[in-house]
Amino acid sequence: TNKGGPFAWPVKQNDGTWTTVDRSDEMLRKLQYMGVDAVINIGGDGSQRISLGLSKKGLNIVGVPKTIDNDLSMTDYTFGFQTAVQICTEAIDKLKTTAASHNRVFIMEVMGRDAGWIALHSAIAGGADVCVIPEIPYDIEKIKAKIESCYTKRRGYCIIVVAEGAKGKDGQVVGTQTNEVGYQHIKLGGIAETLAAELKAAGVEQDIRCTILGHLQRGGTPIAFDRVLASEFGVRAMEFVMEGRFGQMVAYHHPDVIGVPLEEAVKQPHLIDPDGHLVHTAKGDFEGKSVIIATGGAGRMHYQGFPASNHYGATADGLVLGYRAGAKLLYQDTLQYHPTGVAFPAQTVERAAVLLLRRRQNRVIQYRGVRPDLLRLHT
Repeated sequence: TNKGGPFAWPVKQNDGTWTTVDRSDEMLRKLQYMGVDAVINIGGDGSQRISLGLSKKGLNIVGVPKTIDNDLSMTDYTFGFQTAVQICTEAIDKLKTTAASHNRVFIMEVMGRDAGWIALHSAIAGGADVCVIPEIPYDIEKIKAKIESCYTKRRGYCIIVVAEGAKGKDGQVVGTQTNEVGYQHIKLGGIAETLAAELKAAGVEQDIRCTILGHLQRGGTPIAFDRVLASEFGVRAMEFVMEGRFGQMVAYHHPDVIGVPLEEAVKQPHLIDPDGHLVHTAKGDFEGKSVIIATGGAGRMHYQGFPASNHYGATADGLVLGYRAGAKLLYQDTLQYHPTGVAFPAQTVERAAVLLLRRRQNRVIQYRGVRPDLLRLHT
């Protein structure tokens, strides 16, 4: 489909120019001649639009959603997406090392075309400071303010994740027309460098570096989730063929794999809701309230570095949420307890926590090695 497909097959004319012709009927005749009973078409929105067109021409066809962009409607996930997110998340983790040691701003550009799923998922998972997605036009002044806050709060670096299809308030994407035969889309890319230039023009003084992951996101070894999902899709698609349920696409509706009409699957793209729960999670807006999270399991208490939110993690039996209105702890100086095999008395931990909350000091509390049964946080 990235070369035109059967409905728009590229043909070079005698004068050297290119045109397209519809070869779908020829394709159907060849399939019939070869004795093919049914076709399972694996791919994204472009592939499934072709599936729909061939289905309308009478081909027995079933669609399987495969795209890292996760932009197909009627399915919770497409396989390939979670692996791409994992690759991007690991890249963020690695960029933090250089960003912290060199006090830099890093802008990491990821794929996704017109959907920001990869960018937003990896930004949350990797603890990025800023995420720029196509569904929400960016304001350069707000990004600048966030960068400045990363430095004034003594963190000393900033990680920005930007989707390739992101755009500013003017609504223009960054890309070029390609001369590649049969490729009909704008070749997206370059938003990271564009954003860096805009930030410099806006007065950002910090050193800014860009990383474009590109096709690294599309290859390699798939994670277990995608392997299982692809297996479920494959089995279900084959069942549809055996049952004669053509003109459908298999889809993941947690926890089931069902069938949806191809027309519904490609009617509109699957985009991020700017007011949805995922954006809310990324913003982490608690209106000035702090949340202390105690997570179950053995081991040491650890700081949970979620982006743009006040989350603090600690080891405890079960899940405990400590909540105190009006107190806002920011990522600045750190008060740490580092006993080795020795637990602080519960009163010491309590008094330190309550003191900081009451005085509203801009500090993060880390408890390490404190026995869960001795930890009691006032709320």
